[in-house]
Amino acid sequence: IPEFQLNKVNYGDLTFSVEPLTKDMSRIRLDLLRDYDGQKIDVDVTVNTVSKSVEGKVMVENVAMNTFEFIIDDGISNTHGHANLSATVSGTLENLKLDGKAQILDGGTTIDYLANHIEFGEQEFTVTERRIDLTNVELYDRLGNTAVMSGGLNHNLFSDFNTRLTMQSLNFLGLDTRKQDNPVYYGQGIGNITVYFDGPFSSTDIVVNAVSGKGTVFNIPIEDTYENFDESFIKFVDREEIMGISKEKETGTAKKLEGVDVQMNLTLTEDAEVNIIFNEKLNDIISGRGNGDLRIVFTRDGKFDIFGDYTVESGNYLFTAWGIVAKPFTVRRGGRIVWTGDPVNANLNIEAEYEGVKTPLNVFLSEYLLTASDETLREARQRKDVDLLLKLGGTLYNPLVSFDLNFPDLQGELRSYADSKLRLLRQNESDLNDQVAGLIIFGSFLPSNNPLAGNLVSTGSLAQSGYNTLSEFVSNQLSYLLSGFLQEAFTENGFVSGIDFEIGFTKSADLTNGQVALDGLVPDEIEVHFKPRFQNDRWGFDYGTNFVRESPFGISNYVIHDFVIEYYLTVDRRLKLRAYGKWDKDEVDFENEQKYGIGINYKKEFGDILDFKKALKEDVKTLISGQKSDE
Repeated sequence: IPEFQLNKVNYGDLTFSVEPLTKDMSRIRLDLLRDYDGQKIDVDVTVNTVSKSVEGKVMVENVAMNTFEFIIDDGISNTHGHANLSATVSGTLENLKLDGKAQILDGGTTIDYLANHIEFGEQEFTVTERRIDLTNVELYDRLGNTAVMSGGLNHNLFSDFNTRLTMQSLNFLGLDTRKQDNPVYYGQGIGNITVYFDGPFSSTDIVVNAVSGKGTVFNIPIEDTYENFDESFIKFVDREEIMGISKEKETGTAKKLEGVDVQMNLTLTEDAEVNIIFNEKLNDIISGRGNGDLRIVFTRDGKFDIFGDYTVESGNYLFTAWGIVAKPFTVRRGGRIVWTGDPVNANLNIEAEYEGVKTPLNVFLSEYLLTASDETLREARQRKDVDLLLKLGGTLYNPLVSFDLNFPDLQGELRSYADSKLRLLRQNESDLNDQVAGLIIFGSFLPSNNPLAGNLVSTGSLAQSGYNTLSEFVSNQLSYLLSGFLQEAFTENGFVSGIDFEIGFTKSADLTNGQVALDGLVPDEIEVHFKPRFQNDRWGFDYGTNFVRESPFGISNYVIHDFVIEYYLTVDRRLKLRAYGKWDKDEVDFENEQKYGIGINYKKEFGDILDFKKALKEDVKTLISGQKSDE
């Protein structure tokens, strides 16, 4: 055969010969030879035509491994490398025996349903007429991690292939999909992984059990979730068509259901980053780390489900609005995402806060301060910390966003006024959102009769928001570069586990008369924070310095400081010791004010007060026993 082709691929010339070894043809020699483009196949066997016995050898040299893509109907691609085989042939024509060794040279393939490319390197394994034994064969991902295989491929003289294979590794790249591979979820899954392959090539079952490790990124896009689905390996097709129901009705025979069943049992740890993408172009993304167990199933009949829950330990969210506002919120610990089947109808219960606002409260509480004492009035004019709380509920497909405010440092009479005002605002979502918008855009509260409250997207507000957003972007980039530099310089010794360096620029707006004006591009306030962490983040220190160039009350060019020291008393980080100090300027008599405090913080979910008491008692016992063991 001068041009032997398989699936329209030319494999060169193929020579087959029969040579009689005896005059009566009782023994003949069969020879099959192909030698083309450096690839050689040589089958040389002797057949006893009387007893039907066979003996001989098979030699294969440098055969391209992409030939396997003709054998495996679906599921692999980008196969490369070459294979050698040296085997003996024995038995009878009805029951041939094959026993040999095979070798892979620079081999590799991509498992389409996990989108990860696996390299084999140079490996050796045994081959018989019934089995290709891949036990102890090593695999390598694109990051250089190693996995070990057990089991193999069952076959009938290289036909009717059936998989019974397991791949295991303590750290391996098991999932490596991109958005175009799977628009419902995609990313990199790396960690302790076991993958089971079972069944014929035409309908293989794949089960993945994995615990996430460092480098795992799991993306869940919300926008355009069901668009361009035909680009994915997950296909939504007509159920009757794929099940062969219509054909069954006509002919009485059902169409064979083929394809791949994939089940992924994932244990997500804090090493994994989970991103919920609301708008990728605007970087409107909730990014978090936490713990959870997910079971992801897509079946050969087109069904796709996710079950499980995920609890956030830490994270961030870049809140965007009106195309001009972009504020970084910190996701609170304890937020949850719960899947009950439909991937995009997962239930959300997430809270995030923005702590970058310091502003006087006299505008916010003006109606309460008419009869207030001089001391309360003076305190209301001082800049106070205001936390913006964003609550995300609903489902992934239809998220519901609401806001709230918190004043962490208020006490006494001013605290009572603020609580009363918040109770009124919470009864009117529109008024509350106006105040939130004022804090986000201008860094200040809006007076109740402020005309800007009804028209936040005005020329002045756009300029003010544009300035604050640009300055926040610049400060974030500077913070990122300096944090990276300090991290590389000081964290190699193991004692220092991390260093954050933050720089913030803000420009205040006097909204008392509804005016927004920018008097140049020089910031009114520059804030710098140095935040080292020690002993695997158990110790934390935050030292901050603020330079106030201009304030609404006529005090200029002064510096204030603050510090926070935190120590987690228990390993699970529920019990924390915290000490702080704050300096500020009295906006009336211009005197320095200093405030210090120390306290214990305990966080625990509980059903009733008895559960809380029991849990606290157990944590204290753990703390005491841990200290004794350290001693």
